[in-house]
Amino acid sequence: MYWLWQDIRFGLRTILKDRGFFLTAVLALALGIGSVTAIFSVIYNVLLDPFPYIDSSRLFGIRIHDSGSGPEQGRNWFSVPELVDFQEHNHVFDRTMGVWEKTVLMGSAAAREPLGTDLVTGNTFDFLGVKPLFGRGLLPSDAHPGAAPVFVL
Repeated sequence: MYWLWQDIRFGLRTILKDRGFFLTAVLALALGIGSVTAIFSVIYNVLLDPFPYIDSSRLFGIRIHDSGSGPEQGRNWFSVPELVDFQEHNHVFDRTMGVWEKTVLMGSAAAREPLGTDLVTGNTFDFLGVKPLFGRGLLPSDAHPGAAPVFVL
């Protein structure tokens, strides 16, 4: 036990004797640990687990192809009646949701700017397993005809 105490005293004397070297070593270690942590966080969040959704590896987008046209032809959207029909006759997927991209004009009457928005089905937040930070998300009842419009930021 005596040798441990001697080593601790020797280390403290060395630190007090050459403070510049000690501070440089601590700074180098702090920068190294901080940079490795930041790089790992980016790699993990971008490559390994990019989406915070439930079963994000099982999400699929469907593209509609016309059998008479080439492989480059087709569309990646459904009309509303097609989506409703697909949801009613679906035997392949656990759940489905719909997203329609739409550009709206935001601002005052004098200065309007285009804003990219998404119109989504009422089950979107349940489908993705995402809870809103404040307020409430969409409910299935918000998708019924005649329901008041709902905006989620």
